Amino acid sequence: SIYENTPDSVCALLNIKPSEKYSKALESQQKSYDICVEIGDKQGRAVALGDMASVFLKQKKYSKAIEFARQGVALAHEIGDVYNEKDILFTLYMSYKGADNTEQALAHYEKFILIRDSIFKEEKQKDIMRKQMDYEYEKKESAIKAEREKERALSAVEARRQKAITWSVAGGLVLVIVFSGF
Repeated sequence: SIYENTPDSVCALLNIKPSEKYSKALESQQKSYDICVEIGDKQGRAVALGDMASVFLKQKKYSKAIEFARQGVALAHEIGDVYNEKDILFTLYMSYKGADNTEQALAHYEKFILIRDSIFKEEKQKDIMRKQMDYEYEKKESAIKAEREKERALSAVEARRQKAITWSVAGGLVLVIVFSGF
């Protein structure tokens, strides 16, 4: 949310009391959530739930943070949004840690690490695939370029050969004409 991380000096410029920035952030995220419900945007709902959980975490309202984060994680998981699921799992981990529930904190941290690592692995695989495709493309381009250069060289040799033949024929004709005149 735009308010929860807003420095107090900026809050003053926006006529928001620093003590109200969290309530403004929650208000903003609740509106976002309501709009997402209205338009059927599950991903937006998951993000809003995660953001609200994050605000509650900053306020040290751990039970509320856990409640909203659990809903957000479930929704993100349901729609297969691993990026938001990862982020909300971290908020859930931090909330359980803040509430001194180390067993649940560890369980959610492990889930967070598992998803983070799978995302990293997937991104690395995509990167490797992209590099491999770039290499194959460059290799084909180089082969095509080499073939074109070869054709140009052969064309130049052929043009010189044709020129030599033309000059030889012309020279021969000149000699025939010169000797036929004697």
